[in-house]
Amino acid sequence: MNEAEVREAFTQLNSKLEKIGNLVHDSVEISHDEADNFVIRSWDEKQMQPRLKSHVQLVELLEIADLKRGIDSTCFEDQHTYTLMEDVIYMSF
Repeated sequence: MNEAEVREAFTQLNSKLEKIGNLVHDSVEISHDEADNFVIRSWDEKQMQPRLKSHVQLVELLEIADLKRGIDSTCFEDQHTYTLMEDVIYMSF
């Protein structure tokens, strides 16, 4: 096979793979929409505690990122960016 044939085969393969849905376990109930979903278990409603800080507040409190500089450097207004500061830059994610 030459490179063009490999590319064409790859395109055809991806086209067929896109038609395969998510594979689910046999025990999973099948329904047409969320209204028909079977509830297996549930938890209490989310409780808000006013004294807990959001991740943005924690970043600002710990001074590990400059949120203002990140916002100023972005060219899209709906894009949320930040600039890491100090030793946090060297952390491995």
